[in-house]
Amino acid sequence: MSTSVIYPVKAAPALGFLKSSRNDIEIFVEDSSAPNMWVNLLRRFLPPGVHIESVNVLGSRKNVLAACKADQVDDQRKKLYIIDPDLDLLKGHPKPRLKHLYRLRAYCVENYLIQEQAFVASATIFDPEVDESTASQKLNLHGWLGRNRDTLKRLFVCYAVTHELAGQHETVGYQVQRLKISGRGNFDLCPVKTSLRVINLYRCVRRQCSKAETRMAFDRIGRNAEAMTVEIFVSGKDYIFPLLYSCVKYLFRVNINIKSFKTMIATNTDASIDPYLSRRLRRLCK
Repeated sequence: MSTSVIYPVKAAPALGFLKSSRNDIEIFVEDSSAPNMWVNLLRRFLPPGVHIESVNVLGSRKNVLAACKADQVDDQRKKLYIIDPDLDLLKGHPKPRLKHLYRLRAYCVENYLIQEQAFVASATIFDPEVDESTASQKLNLHGWLGRNRDTLKRLFVCYAVTHELAGQHETVGYQVQRLKISGRGNFDLCPVKTSLRVINLYRCVRRQCSKAETRMAFDRIGRNAEAMTVEIFVSGKDYIFPLLYSCVKYLFRVNINIKSFKTMIATNTDASIDPYLSRRLRRLCK
């Protein structure tokens, strides 16, 4: 099994310089395993004529922030450090005030891949007998989101509250497959299993915080959730994408692993999902 090299924080500027002959812009990302997905995705956002062949994977968000903080000079290099907001979106935490830093507008990069046309395009490759219209009907991404929206919202509001008030308890790391409706061919979350998960976490929070403090956190984070969609504030990497990947595997005989599937999906992503990233890259590449 191949893995990506995670480069040390202090090496970031030198690494970008070494790759400058292959890249018109230096991109540093919070990731450890999917550089080709990033390349395919970023090519959708870059202006015409701007070339990128690789990105620099730094692992955790902490590493990316440390590298960015150490690289605050304006040295004429075209560079961008990209981080995920994760649960900070629901908690309402602002982006760190650092030059050359960009925080994604959704929970993580996988959220940018959750686009019907990208899934449909891949489905028609793996099932050459299905046309786009039929693939769209079979996948029914809007239907899946509609059926799971309330369950996902309730769960991730609880995750954000728990992370804020009782951070030692597991939240998003809890495997989504444990919350899925049992049975072959079903890829929806189980409302009963999810409710039990929320109740258990609520009890964990209440053992550490007062009822009033807990309620205030739920109300505040719940209002933040109302201002967004689940496609924005729910983890695409850990919750939405794994279920949709299992669905397309089942429906369209997809026979590649999830990392390869993400890399394929990224080639068909519509950059309109984040116009701010397109604008930032255009300014950098002038």
